[in-house]
Amino acid sequence: MSTATSPLLTFNENYDTETGWDQCSVDVSSDNGVTWVNIIPPRTGNSGGWVTKSINIPGPYTSMMKL
Repeated sequence: MSTATSPLLTFNENYDTETGWDQCSVDVSSDNGVTWVNIIPPRTGNSGGWVTKSINIPGPYTSMMKL
């Protein structure tokens, strides 16, 4: 990822969460997993089946990143 200037993460997700208990999120770490930052708002409810999502990875997290 260190050579990417504006990386795009594309993935498929399918979720059915329990209200008040579960949520889906995408977090990144640039310090080998010591701390994590959420890069999109958590999603709840039902996705209605498999959906494709694309997220631009913020600049500070493009080098030495874990997802």
